[in-house]
Order: sequence, then C-alpha cells, then structure tokens
Amino acid sequence: MIVPQHTQCILPSQDPAIAEIRPGRETTIEIVKEKMGLGLSIVGGSDTLLGAIIIHEVYPDGAAAKDGRLKPGDQILNVNNENFREITHQKALSVLRQTPSKVKMVVYREEGTQKEEDLYDIITVQLTKKSGKGLGLSIVGRKNGPGVFISDVVPGGVAESDGRLMQGDQILEVNDKDLRQATQEQAAAILKCAPGSVSIKLGRLKAGKKANANNNANSTWPVMISDGSPDGSSSAPAEPPIPTPRTHLPTLVHSPHHQIPLQQQHAPQEPQEPVGIRTILLERRDDGLGFSIVGGFGSNLGDLPIYVKSVFERGAAAREGSLRRGDQILEVNGQSLAGLTHADAVAILKEARGSVALTILPSK
Repeated sequence: MIVPQHTQCILPSQDPAIAEIRPGRETTIEIVKEKMGLGLSIVGGSDTLLGAIIIHEVYPDGAAAKDGRLKPGDQILNVNNENFREITHQKALSVLRQTPSKVKMVVYREEGTQKEEDLYDIITVQLTKKSGKGLGLSIVGRKNGPGVFISDVVPGGVAESDGRLMQGDQILEVNDKDLRQATQEQAAAILKCAPGSVSIKLGRLKAGKKANANNNANSTWPVMISDGSPDGSSSAPAEPPIPTPRTHLPTLVHSPHHQIPLQQQHAPQEPQEPVGIRTILLERRDDGLGFSIVGGFGSNLGDLPIYVKSVFERGAAAREGSLRRGDQILEVNGQSLAGLTHADAVAILKEARGSVALTILPSK
C-alpha cells in the first residue's frame, strides 16, 4: 500500500517568492539579496509623526528593484519575524541592515495608491523670514529622479517655530513656482531669493490605514538601506565622525548625496544655525594633503558621506589652517564625492596634485 505524503501545498499567489502585493491587504514577500543590498530608503517609525515604517524610495541598483514588487509608500509590518508595527526608526534601520541573503517581509499597500501623487498629503505653509536670516531648513535631492526634500529643520529657526514642516517632506511649490522637477541647486536658489513671506506647498508621505500614528514631534530623514561594500569598506575606520553637539551637520549619514543648508552665510551666526558650504584651497607638497577621512558609501557604519577624521600636524591642511575634524568633504577639484565608497574617495584625494580645491561643509 502506498502511503500518501503529507506535503504542504503552496498556491502561487501565496508563495512569498512570487506573491503579488495587492492594495488593501497584508502580503508576505521574500526577496533574495544575493550580493547586493536591499536598495531602499525608509521614513517613519513609532517615534515619528508618521508612526509607521514607510518605503520612501526604491533604488534601481538594489535587490528590491530587481525583485520589482516593492514601491514607495508601501508600509513594512514585519521583517524576518521582527515586528515593525511599533518599531522606532533606528531599530528598523538596524534590523534591515543586518538581514541575511533571504529577506521575508510583511508589507501593506494602501488602496488607491498606484500613482505617486496619491502617496502624499498636501500641506501649504506660510513662513516669514527674519531679517538677515534664512528659513531654518536644509534640502536634499532624490538619488534617482526629480524631487527635492526637507532634510533638516533647524532648532530655533522659522521653520521649526511654524511646527508643521518635517524631515522627508517633498517641496512641491515655492510661491507658486513648481519645484517637482527642479534640481537641488535650483530649489535652493529659489528658496534663498524668496522675499520675506514665503508660501511653501509640501507633499508628505501618507502612512496608510495600517499606521498607528502618534503626535510625537520627532521625525527622520529617509535612510538608504545597504549592507556594505566588499571592496575596501574595511579600510574605513570603525569610529564615526562626531560633530560638535548642536552644530547640525546635515544628516548625510542617511543619504548618499549632499544637501544644501538654506541659511544666509553672512548673517549673524547663532550657535544653533548651520554654517554654509565653502571652498578651501590646499597647496599640496611632498608631505601630502595632511588629513585622514572616514565614511563612504557601504562603510562599516552604513552609507556615510566623507568626513575629515583628523588633521595632521604637517601637511597642506595644517598650513591652510581652516580644515577641522568632522568637516564634510563634498567635492575635490569639482568632482563630487557623493555616493562614493571610502576607497574611491581616498583614490581621488591621492591623485590630486598641486592646488587642490576642497568644497566642504564645516562641522561648526
């Protein structure tokens, strides 16, 4: 007699490896990362205004894009049996960055959010600049495609006093000028040149019905999820760059591209105001540039910008005198370091000869 085998039958629609994400219901999916990172940025968390973990962007070079099912606006409810319904932003990052090669997720997609414009709540705020000062916010561009977002709201500034702007908001219009397709630099110029009264139309990601939103005033900027690069990331020092407290270095530990602080560089400085981007010129001799760096895309600490780790007693930096530990290096001789690995940044600096122009964002 043949005894039938008791095997579990999984319907194609239920198989996490191929299950389609349908709006209005929870779906379990499985993504195979192979040798790449997930390639996601996220916003939200139980400690933020959104209250839930929401996918902000899916990068084309990551495992999620290759899989093809996740979209901006999807809410992450569970990752490898870790509950994401009441998880803080930082804890969610930690879990996502430490996932194995196969990642099982439970996600929820709001009904009727198939178009990107349906993912956002529209908010219009009216801000009045103080004499000689900016709006008290910084902006950053999307890594892939158009879109300019708020990346920092400065304590004590006009934007914070208003209370309605938060990190991650997309700037759609400024004084009726459409910024949906604007570059980061174009948006910065429009905001800086705007007169005293500035009308800003914002798009804020909807958390969806599954989100258990609260009124906590904290917020977080989208964070790129990556697992580190096998090529030289071990050369990045294990200690993070530590900016002086309250100087508000842009939160580029969260984003592979630089942001623009919208402050008047020549306005009277207050301790809580960020310092503007500037360029310094180093004259390289036989003793080198005279500083070390930390960070880089895919470093041991995550996807970081390039920071000055230390300035040596001898070298071009010491002779010039203004470079400091914690300064962020944006460009070398006009070449952007945004999104580069630590090894790539080191190579660019080593190849620089003679007069070397560094575009930096000072730590204080």
